[in-house]
Amino acid sequence: MDGQRTPRALVIGNAEHTDFTDARAELRCTARVWFVPDGDYAQAWLEANRSVDWIVLVQSRPGELPRDIVDRLRPYAGEARFVSLLGSWCEGELRTGQPWPDVARRYWYAFPSWWRSSGIGSSANSLAAARGTRPGIVVVSTVDLESAAALIDALAIEGFSVTWWPRHHAMLQMKGVQAAIWVGGQLSGTEALGLDAFCQRMRSERAPVVALLDFPRRDRFEIAKRIGVAEVLGKPWLTAELSHTLLRLMRDSREAKDIHIPGLRSA
Repeated sequence: MDGQRTPRALVIGNAEHTDFTDARAELRCTARVWFVPDGDYAQAWLEANRSVDWIVLVQSRPGELPRDIVDRLRPYAGEARFVSLLGSWCEGELRTGQPWPDVARRYWYAFPSWWRSSGIGSSANSLAAARGTRPGIVVVSTVDLESAAALIDALAIEGFSVTWWPRHHAMLQMKGVQAAIWVGGQLSGTEALGLDAFCQRMRSERAPVVALLDFPRRDRFEIAKRIGVAEVLGKPWLTAELSHTLLRLMRDSREAKDIHIPGLRSA
């Protein structure tokens, strides 16, 4: 895809569902996007010789779009890439359903971050430039060592310096913290309090926080955002997606710190 051209996306399905509010906004802000309700409209649209870069298959529940829609549209799709945008009720589809083979799956809470890092060519270029700088420290807060070790090992390969902050332990004083990862479950009341305390501590470092949660639901997602989390990702997490998210947040944080607004003094 040409990194200088606005990506074009054909969105198929019930994109008006509340789960997809953020995804719709992200697509409308960054792409030329067309919305159609089903495969029949999509095929007719593609037959009209309108080429696109992405075909986004939207399902709030498994089975809202037919199983054969990918095979049906591929002959008309040219070089377009397929991605499925999935709602809360699709979390168990990998175990009990028949997901489309060879189609990337992105859940509603992860799609905007993924789109910024993968769907937009210019974003990929920005992230490539960000990789040229040495990232600062990433703080990982988990209950258990095993979860922390998995993150530390994966992100070390990506070039990050990672330190573990065991949950319920006092945090060591450190310099150069640029981002943080908080690993939780489904953000129960106790967890929400812990996340709030962690975000307050990271705000003092001006370090954005990524929360990794089990099957995030809309209400849990909104609570995490109100607490101050920059991005919510689900588990199991993908190293590439997490790395892209951290690099983008670090870049945005550095740019924000570089902005100097002179103070205004009243007469």
